[in-house]
Amino acid sequence: MLGDNRDDSEDSRYFGLVPRERLIGRAERILVSADVKDRWQPRFDRFGRRFDDWRGGPVASD
Repeated sequence: MLGDNRDDSEDSRYFGLVPRERLIGRAERILVSADVKDRWQPRFDRFGRRFDDWRGGPVASD
């Protein structure tokens, strides 16, 4: 788990892994996405997409 303030968060890099049974809820949407292979350019087609819909290619709109 990463905190939302990555450089100043005491997250999993600080206290270790969180056991799966301690996690509640689940991620459902992609908030923001960037292409690390293309100088961190935003991938606008992924913004706000549901994980269930994302298969690595174009997705029909909701």
